[in-house]
Amino acid sequence: MNFKNQRDYYFDNIKLLLITLVVIGHVIEPLINTYSNFRLLYFFIYAFHMPLFAFISGYFLKNANNKKNILPKISNIFIPYIIFQFFLLCI
Repeated sequence: MNFKNQRDYYFDNIKLLLITLVVIGHVIEPLINTYSNFRLLYFFIYAFHMPLFAFISGYFLKNANNKKNILPKISNIFIPYIIFQFFLLCI
């Protein structure tokens, strides 16, 4: 039995949750100008769901078993994310 090709259901469930958040975000989008609570929820969802989905998907793109130099890989994603979120909030 080849253990390298087994699925990690934890990450599958996280991706399902993030896709569900996309659907919820699209459903409540017409209501954000009417209800302030929906506006807050909308911006909360869109602040993290797509970057986290890209990060989780990218985690499996390369060899995930190679644990050396993991900090530079994370910082290459996290630092631009913080910079763009800062500019997004300033607009």
